[in-house]
Amino acid sequence: MKIFRNIFLAFFFLAVATSAPGAENKTLAEIWLAPEYQNEVQPIKDLLKTKNITRVTIQVYKVGVPAGIIAIGMNTPAESARAAFELAKKYNRKKVEFLIPEVLLPENYFAVGTSAYDEVALVPVASADIDRLADPSLSTEAFHALYQRLTHADEPYKRNYKREFNNDQ
Repeated sequence: MKIFRNIFLAFFFLAVATSAPGAENKTLAEIWLAPEYQNEVQPIKDLLKTKNITRVTIQVYKVGVPAGIIAIGMNTPAESARAAFELAKKYNRKKVEFLIPEVLLPENYFAVGTSAYDEVALVPVASADIDRLADPSLSTEAFHALYQRLTHADEPYKRNYKREFNNDQ
């Protein structure tokens, strides 16, 4: 019986230790870069590491420019989300033009320059709204409330869809 109790206590303390404040961020960051930034991969990883984001995938385009798209998952901390906007501003030749609704994304995730989503999912965003999202005074809850409002998460019928699905006409 003592063995089971000791195993239980070991797992309990392990769970408490991994959920403690300051624990590693679970966010996965996916970043696409233009070819001229291929030497910036390690500095970007180092920057994200200072924000406790260690799950990072960076792809460098062989030719062309990454899309002006940012995707932020619904459980991504506001500080991590702001890092996405900071990276987009510094390393993407295109300005951010579109956001991807949270419901289409993994919860602990952000992507900069992604082209993995269909045009139907793209929600246009103004530069002023990007500045509002990048505001460091926003809490995580306030950030996601604004992100959801900008992507019309509460009113999907108002989204600016680029294509109609009814091809009968």
